[in-house]
Amino acid sequence: MKMEDQSQPGFFRSLNTIFLALFYGQVLLLIIDLLLKQKGITLIASQQEMNIFLVIAVVFAAAEVIASRQMFSKALQGISYEESTENRLAKYRSAFIIRCALIEGASLMTLVFFLITGNYYFAGLWIILALFYFSGKPSKDKIATALQLTEQEKAGL
Repeated sequence: MKMEDQSQPGFFRSLNTIFLALFYGQVLLLIIDLLLKQKGITLIASQQEMNIFLVIAVVFAAAEVIASRQMFSKALQGISYEESTENRLAKYRSAFIIRCALIEGASLMTLVFFLITGNYYFAGLWIILALFYFSGKPSKDKIATALQLTEQEKAGL
């Protein structure tokens, strides 16, 4: 697919599709985890191991949220507003995917820890990460502001 085909009319739709697809994968794993927990299936029950996993999950989640925001901001700062709209949108898409992937990585780890331990603290941490994830949901206004798009360019998203 040529960049021009994706960069204007389908850009917002494709970005939203990526965002939701990554999120639905997390939700599917959460549902599987909850069903297994309901059936009493967990892999470990040691309180010491659960505590270690909890510390790892919290530290990793905080690091990933901070890194995702900083990397996204840095990537946006690297976009020259003299570039073509297509190039700016492509760079925005790359930065957006990286931001989503970092938060999703932490989310998936917390869900795996929930699967292993059955401890609902991990599900709670996932909810917090999901809120951070959704704070970055794409919108035409956010994209237009970040890339300083004209009204005509914004309308083409």
